[in-house]
Amino acid sequence: MHLMKNMFRIVSQGDPTHVDMSPDVLHMAIKISDYIDNNFVKSDFFTLGNVGYEDFSKFRSVIEEAHNSISPEEDMISLSLDSEDFRLFDKLMWYGSNFGDDIAELEPFHDDICDVREKMNL
Repeated sequence: MHLMKNMFRIVSQGDPTHVDMSPDVLHMAIKISDYIDNNFVKSDFFTLGNVGYEDFSKFRSVIEEAHNSISPEEDMISLSLDSEDFRLFDKLMWYGSNFGDDIAELEPFHDDICDVREKMNL
C-alpha cells in the first residue's frame, strides 16, 4: 500500500503527541532544519520562531534519528513527540511554508511543505 507522499496525521494530542507521517514529510523537516542549521544567522529562525539553539539541536537529533531508522519499504512513520518537539516541528514547518519559496534549497519542496502545514492545522 502506498500512501500520499505528504501524509501527516495527529493520532493523539498531549504530552507526548503521537503523529504518523510519510517518510517524505520527515525528509522535508530534515531539509528545512539543515538549511536553518547551515544558515544560522541568515535564516532568522531563532528570532522569528522564538526557539533556543539547544532545544533546536535536541529536536534535530530526534528527527534525524527517526529519519535514519526508516527502512525503504516503510510507508508510514509513527513518532511520539514531547510537547516541545511537537512545537518545534510546527515552527519548522511554519518557517518552511513562509520562507521556503525564497530559499533555493527549499523551493522545490515549498508546495509540499505548505500542504503538510495545512494538514497540521486541521
